[in-house]
Amino acid sequence: MEPGNDVKEFFRVLEENKIKPTFWMSEEYFEKAKFKVKAGAQGMSVRDEFGILVFPLILYSGKIVDCACWSSFVGNVFPKYSAVFVDYEFIYNPKDFKDMSGGRWSAYRKNVNRFKKRNPIVFYEHRQSYFYKNQQQKIVNIFVDWLLSKEKEFIIEDDEVILEYIVRGENQKILWNDKAEIIGVNIWDENYKYINFRYSFCDKRQAYLSEYLRYLFYTDPEIVNKNKLVNDGGVLGFPSLYKFKNKMNPMEINTINGWEMKNG
Repeated sequence: MEPGNDVKEFFRVLEENKIKPTFWMSEEYFEKAKFKVKAGAQGMSVRDEFGILVFPLILYSGKIVDCACWSSFVGNVFPKYSAVFVDYEFIYNPKDFKDMSGGRWSAYRKNVNRFKKRNPIVFYEHRQSYFYKNQQQKIVNIFVDWLLSKEKEFIIEDDEVILEYIVRGENQKILWNDKAEIIGVNIWDENYKYINFRYSFCDKRQAYLSEYLRYLFYTDPEIVNKNKLVNDGGVLGFPSLYKFKNKMNPMEINTINGWEMKNG
């Protein structure tokens, strides 16, 4: 389904005013998450399917209006409201992964090489391949297995959106082995400034596969040749995920806040 004109206008205004999009900002994500953009004389509002204000108004002058909202943009400060931490954003340059020499890359490099040695024959293909089209249910199964492997307190709030990306995502690549078994999938989208590394799921029985899937993504010529930075999202409150992403030497780690009315 094509995004509506108000959605396209929202992203046009972002680019025109050089406002950094957050991880949740792409036309494809808005469509799959059922975000609604309403444009008016005073600017725009982005609301979810329940009518909750997701992102603050963006005026055509580029000014972000102070208001209570689920998330604001990087660097916004609303003095009249109380900040509520949402998550981090890890920003990477794919070109940094071309040469992973030196001490700062040692832990990540070793894990990638360990997977390569244990799995010398693997294939990384786009979703348009014949093989992919005949194996989509297996990709759903990988996601379900991944979901079941999480700690019992781990809550997936985005499960319906994830399934939309798996079934109808515009950009996916799968990793499969010499036994024709799918062992991993990478899913992404983009906006004017960033490629958003949206989701990655893999066979948890395979050691170092998570690191290798990220490596495949960041060194993929299709990604590198876009000459964009990558927004790899946050950590969902998991210190282990923060540690994992920090090993890949991010250019930036941004803090994303929402805002609520101050008490009293």
